[in-house]
Order: sequence, then C-alpha cells, then structure tokens
Amino acid sequence: MLWNELEHAWIDPTGSVPVIDRSLVEEYGIDAARIAHICAQGSVPASSLLESSFKWLARLDMQFNQCESKSFSTAPWLEAALQSYDHIIGRSRAYCGFSQIRRALREAPPGQNLNPLQKNLIISAVYPYCPLWARFNLTDASGIPLAMPWLIQNFSEFACIRFALPGGGWHWKVFARGSFDQDPVGELLKIRWVKKAAGNRTVNIKNLAEGLQICFA
Repeated sequence: MLWNELEHAWIDPTGSVPVIDRSLVEEYGIDAARIAHICAQGSVPASSLLESSFKWLARLDMQFNQCESKSFSTAPWLEAALQSYDHIIGRSRAYCGFSQIRRALREAPPGQNLNPLQKNLIISAVYPYCPLWARFNLTDASGIPLAMPWLIQNFSEFACIRFALPGGGWHWKVFARGSFDQDPVGELLKIRWVKKAAGNRTVNIKNLAEGLQICFA
C-alpha cells in the first residue's frame, strides 16, 4: 500500500475498474477513464466525463513536464495527499479525495524545474487516480512510487498536523515546523474557521491517537 511505512509502495491500479466501453478506454486511456469513473459518482455516465478528464490529465502532464513553475508550493500538495488518504481509506469517498488533488494543481501548479523530492510528492499524491501517468513519470527506475510517510518525513521543514474541533471530523493542515513547534495553538487559530469556532474562549489541545483534539474552555 502507498501508505505503508516503507520507502517504496504500491497500489493495485486495477482496484477501480471503469464501467466504460472498451473502445473509449482505448481512445482516452486508462487514467482518464479512471478519473471519469471517480468523478461520475454513479450519477452520470462516466463516458460523458472522459473529455474533461483527459484534458485535466493533459494539463497536469504539460505543467509537470513542460512548464517552469514560478508559484509552486509544497504545502498544498502535502495537504491534498493527506486529506485524500482520509477520504479514500477512512470514508470510501474517492471523489472527495480527487477534489483535493485538483485543488492542489490549481493552487500550486508544478513544473519541470521542481526538485526530485517535490516531483515524487506529486507523483505519489496523484498515483491512486492516474497510476499509469505516475509510473511513467517516476524519477528513478524502481517502477514504484515512494510511500507517503517516507516523503512526509523528508519534508522536515513542515509539520503535517491532523486535528479536530469538538464533535467535528478530522482535518489536515501543513504548518512551518518552527512556527508550529513554538506556538501550536496560535498557528491553529490562524485557520479562519477554527478562529471563528473558538470565539473568545480559551483554546487548549489534547494529543490523541488520531491527532490533536482542539478543546474550548
């Protein structure tokens, strides 16, 4: 599994089989068909989303392999990968996970000038959705994307924090490690909706197995 505590990992790319006519899959490609199948959510024919899915994949490929990125940021991709994992594994909501990846692509478009660690982050983040593209663009000859825990550990300048409000669901946010280590409550209160929920109450945090529980007093 991509999230095992291993340097390398693997997810079966046939785990989600698109219900699309074989001739269309051959025309648009397996990855575009997978994306269309995920985005259709059973409410519309997946074949109707093949064109838009193919264009999204083409945009990703162009930015990753042909463009120079001037606005790339690691944090949105770390958050997208972490949130995507929760959506897929914890909630069985692949579409919500893919929405996080699409958001990261909009907010922090990649480029061919990224360093290998940043490239591997993007490859591993998109791998559950477009495994053939991911494997084709691997930065080494292993044939297997790097596992997320290993990648996160190597972005040591960031603190990847899973937290929840009282009675709420779990969320991920990436902070500058130095700032978070110095004032974790202050950094969490910089999140607008956390600040709004806290109001004028005192805020404390409790370490749980699942992450940080925000408490109000």
